[in-house]
Amino acid sequence: MEIRVDNLNHFFKRGTPFERQALRDISFLIPPEKVLGVLGPIGSGKTTLARTLNGLVQPTSGKISLGGVDIKNFGPDLRKKIALVFQQPEKQLFEETVFRDISFPLRSSYDFSEEDIELRVGNACATVGLYIDEIRNRSPFELSAGEKRRVAIAGALVNDPEVLILDEPAADLDPPSLLILNNIVESFKKKKGHTVIIVSHDMDSFLPVLDLLLVMHNGKMAAFGAVREVCSELRNDPELRQILPSLGLLVEELRARNIHMPDGDFDLQLIKDRIIDVLRTGRSFT
Repeated sequence: MEIRVDNLNHFFKRGTPFERQALRDISFLIPPEKVLGVLGPIGSGKTTLARTLNGLVQPTSGKISLGGVDIKNFGPDLRKKIALVFQQPEKQLFEETVFRDISFPLRSSYDFSEEDIELRVGNACATVGLYIDEIRNRSPFELSAGEKRRVAIAGALVNDPEVLILDEPAADLDPPSLLILNNIVESFKKKKGHTVIIVSHDMDSFLPVLDLLLVMHNGKMAAFGAVREVCSELRNDPELRQILPSLGLLVEELRARNIHMPDGDFDLQLIKDRIIDVLRTGRSFT
């Protein structure tokens, strides 16, 4: 579902000596069925932006629309449409069993029958690559770090949201778990034109699934667009260059030297093969 952000501003402790502007005139559009990466250093405003999108933080000014509707009009139902998974969400697991943890948002409502709950938990687990029949009665605290995170994400998906926001989802995950996480993102994106927003200070792990990249700096939007466009725009910026995805930056450096690289392909083996081909022909990289 389309997300539009218009002239978003947010102040913390406004009107006090400690006033700080966290967001400054942020505007962008995410078309349906896209994955957006929000990249920026600590204190850049990226987490504040994520929380305004989910309604946890009310912006000082500006407008956020979901499918053409101001998110204020959704009221408490907004969090059923836009799910936010916090950094290290596995630390928020608290129920005795995996099934009870995932189903908690449904059991807190009177709107779902036991059959509905079973179906929704099963679907959420399938999306994150878990088999509920195998783990339903296990304690979530007995699972691996990657499994715990998938249980936490399943708990966010159980309400069948249209937008999934992941805040620093790669933290403390090993490479196999990161691959599974990317598969979860792809699976969710393809479902009914859903949208995914990944908030991180390190976007290299998610380059294969990103459609768009937004770079935040000092509360402002430094760049927004396709990964190629953003890396090309900021690669000569002495401050922001260092936070850009290293593979994306490498590909743009190769393009700047007239070496053809396919759009949107950040496969390390492909990049290696292109560099070897250039060396074999005796061409210079300068």
